[in-house]
Amino acid sequence: MKFNKLFMMSGLALASFMLFSCSEDDNYTPGGTVGTDSVTFVNEQNYALALEDTQFSITVHRSNSQGAQTIPLEVIQKGDVLTVPSSVSFEDGESDKDVVITVSDAAKPFVDYPLVISIPAQYAGTTYTEGASSYPRLQVTVHKEDFRQIGTLLYQSWLFDDTWESDLYYSEYLGTYRCDIFTDGYPIYFKANEEEGTLTFVNVDGVVQTDNQIGYNHPSYGLMFTRWNSDAGVIFQDGAFYFVVQYRVSAGSFGENYDALMIQKAE
Repeated sequence: MKFNKLFMMSGLALASFMLFSCSEDDNYTPGGTVGTDSVTFVNEQNYALALEDTQFSITVHRSNSQGAQTIPLEVIQKGDVLTVPSSVSFEDGESDKDVVITVSDAAKPFVDYPLVISIPAQYAGTTYTEGASSYPRLQVTVHKEDFRQIGTLLYQSWLFDDTWESDLYYSEYLGTYRCDIFTDGYPIYFKANEEEGTLTFVNVDGVVQTDNQIGYNHPSYGLMFTRWNSDAGVIFQDGAFYFVVQYRVSAGSFGENYDALMIQKAE
């Protein structure tokens, strides 16, 4: 189980205020009418592709599906390994269309390639609205990686006196494991050798990582993270790695003790 199943996140309410100003000038003239039709990108997300992938797609949406229409795509920035079509064409009655972007063999693993595409203003229509899920500008990064699921990981926490299970991924290219132990979207990377009994927490670039964000917001003290004590050494016993760790918030540490993790590879 993860924190989002065990704990309720802190109920901190964020209040927003709008300030209005008064004026004695009665000669106010309203701005021009904003068009009701709009063309936008649907998926605002970064793309992690497998090493063998040669393309991926983004989705363009139009609010008015009547009639055939071709919309130009303005490429503001792109990595040199990416090829983007100059336009997207809709048939009559079609509101969503996938645009295929190709990725050349020159793309290097774990290198982020930028991609910024915009819908021309005359097609964008309505302006941004709070809570909108689609926009006339797409700004993402694209990279290739070889993380593949190889099994599961059991993680035992001394502070919460509980054990979590998470999908476990491994990159041959990096020699690194990845898992989302506590909260989805907060990956932890580590290198482990069961024969030698060695364990090191790293980031995706392989640099030793002392602190790891775990995505849990303590109701009293805010965002929590773990701090690995690399000087304390690692004990490998009965298939499990034991290591000294602190659970910390900005105010300080909850103490220091052993956590444990066990790699369980799929048959």
